[in-house]
Amino acid sequence: MDLFGENRGGWAHTSVKTQQPPDPLSQWKDVNFLLGGLKDLDERVSKL
Repeated sequence: MDLFGENRGGWAHTSVKTQQPPDPLSQWKDVNFLLGGLKDLDERVSKL
């Protein structure tokens, strides 16, 4: 989630030149990837 915020902040606070906003699909895929890793970590910690 920090990456999305960082990308969004960088996009919102740069110069007035033409800009490409963050791609929602790419961000969604990144979040789902991270959630999958967190789920795996949670399962491993629960077994301890």
